[in-house]
Amino acid sequence: MDKMPIETVSEIILHVPEADLKTISKQLPKNDPLRHLIDSDIYAKVYVGPYDYSILGFHKLSIEEFQELSLSGNTDVIRSLKYDAVFSEVDDDPFLFYCKQNPKSLKDVKEIEFNGSVEQFRRFAANFSTDNVKVLILSEAQQFVMDLAPPYLRKIHLYFYESQVAPLRGWPQSLKTLIIERCNSPLLVELPGGLEELLVWACGSEEPWIQYPPNLRILEYQGEAITFNSSRFPDLLCELALFDCSIENLDVLQAKWPMGLKKLDLARNPIKSIAGVKFPDSLDFLNLRSCSITSLDGVAFPRLLTELHLTYNEISSLDHVKFPALKILDITGDSGKKTIDSLASVQFPSTLETLQAKGHPITDWAETSVPENLRTWELDTSEDANALKFSPGLEVLTLKFKNAANGNFCDLKLPPSLVDLHLENGISTEFDWNLPVLRNMFVDNFTGPIVVPSCVQKLTLRSQDRESFENLKIPPMVDVLQVTYPLKVYPDSVTELLIWRFEPTGDLILPKFLKKLRIASRGSIPSDVILPSTLRYISGPFDQKIMEEINSRKD
Repeated sequence: MDKMPIETVSEIILHVPEADLKTISKQLPKNDPLRHLIDSDIYAKVYVGPYDYSILGFHKLSIEEFQELSLSGNTDVIRSLKYDAVFSEVDDDPFLFYCKQNPKSLKDVKEIEFNGSVEQFRRFAANFSTDNVKVLILSEAQQFVMDLAPPYLRKIHLYFYESQVAPLRGWPQSLKTLIIERCNSPLLVELPGGLEELLVWACGSEEPWIQYPPNLRILEYQGEAITFNSSRFPDLLCELALFDCSIENLDVLQAKWPMGLKKLDLARNPIKSIAGVKFPDSLDFLNLRSCSITSLDGVAFPRLLTELHLTYNEISSLDHVKFPALKILDITGDSGKKTIDSLASVQFPSTLETLQAKGHPITDWAETSVPENLRTWELDTSEDANALKFSPGLEVLTLKFKNAANGNFCDLKLPPSLVDLHLENGISTEFDWNLPVLRNMFVDNFTGPIVVPSCVQKLTLRSQDRESFENLKIPPMVDVLQVTYPLKVYPDSVTELLIWRFEPTGDLILPKFLKKLRIASRGSIPSDVILPSTLRYISGPFDQKIMEEINSRKD
C-alpha cells in the first residue's frame, strides 16, 4: 500500500472490516501515515456513553481505544466526539479521569457534543477547556447561565421541564441552532442575530416572538397552541414546521408566507379545508399528515411542488384534483376514517416516482392509470393478483391483499427491476419469481411453500402455516433472517436471526457464524444448547448468565 496513491488507499479502507483495520493499525509504527489514515476512518465519529450509536454512524469508543490514540498522538483523527453523561457521574467517569491526566488528548478532538444536565456540564467545564464543545444538549436548563456557554458553540438544546426561566441573553456569535423544550417562558430566551435554525417544542406559549433573526432558515413549533397575529416571518425562511399547533385555518398564515419558502409542515392540525389557500409559489414540500381534510376540491397546489403528504386525512375522492409535477405523493389512509375506494378517474402526474396509498380499499387498480415512471408503490387491493399492472421500472413494492384468496403470488406480473418486495396475505406455490436483483423480501400471513430468489440478502417470512417452513431453503446470500418457526438448515451467510415461535422441546439449530439472535417465544431454552462462538448479542428465553456473558463480548 505504501506506493499506492492516497485516494486509492482511502477507497480500499472503506471496504475492509473494522476489526481487520484495527489489527493493521496496531501493527504499524505510531507515526506511520497509513496508521493515521486508518484511524481517521475508524474514529472519525465516536460515542462515549451507555448506548450503541452505530446506527447513526458513530463508533462506540472504549477507554482502551482512546488511550491507544492518545499514546500515538492521534486523537486529532476524531472529528466528532459525542459524550453522554445522562447515566454517569462526571466526577467518577473513568474516561474523563484519563482525560484529566492527559488533557491534550481531549483538547485535540475537533468537536465535542455534550449531553447531560447543566450541573454535569458545569463540572465538566471546571476541568476541561470548552473551546471545542460545539454542541450542548442540556436537561434542567433552568439552571443554565450564559457564563457556561462555550465560546464557539454552534448548537444548543435546552430542556426546562416546564420550570421558570431567567432571561438568557448574550449568546456566542457562533450559535446557529437553538432548541427550546418545555419552557414556560420561551420569550425570555434571546434569539441571537446570527441564528439560522429555531425549534420550539411543547412550551405551551400562545404568542411566539414578534421578530426573528433576519438569517433564520428553519423555524419549527411543535405542540404549541399559538397564533401569529403579531409576528412576522423572516424573508429568508426556507422551512416552516407548525406541528400539532391547534391551527384550524390558514387565513392569518397565508398572508405572512415568506416568498422563498421551500418546505411547509402543518401535520397534526385540525385543518378541515385548504380550498382557496394561496401557498407560496416557491414551495416544493407540503406535509398535511393527520389533519382533518375531507376534500381537495378547489385546491390549487404550487406549481413547483414535488412532494405532497396527505397521510391519515378523511379524503374520500381524488377525482378532478389537479396535481403539479409531483415526484412523491403519500395518501396513506386510516381504516378508522373515510377512505378512497376508486382511483380510476384520477390523473396522476407522469413525473410521479413514489405513490403511497396503503389503507384504502381500492377496487379498480386494474383500471387506474399508474405512471410509467413509478419507482416505489404501496397499495392495498381487493382485486385478483393477475389483474394488477406494474410499472416496468418499479423498484420497491408493498402490496396487501384484502382477501388472501385473491393473492396468488404466482399470478403477479412483477417487473424484474424489483429490489424490495413486501407482500401481505396470500397463497404461495413453488415457482420462479424472476426477480434477479431482489435484495429485501418480506412476506406476511401466507400459506403454502415458498421459493426465495437466490439474490435475496434480507428475508422476513411470517406465517401460521408451519408446513411452509418444513423444507424451506434459504439462499446463500441471506444475511438478515426473520422467520416464524426455526429451520432445519441455515446458510453460513446468516449473521442476524429472529425466530418468533420456538418450542423449548425442539432442537435449536443455529447458523455457525451468527452474531445476533433474538427469540420471541416464552418458556425457557435448555442451557446445553450449542451457541455459535461468533454471537455478540442475544435475547429471549435463555439463561440470564449466558445472555450477560454473550452481550458483554467485544469484537
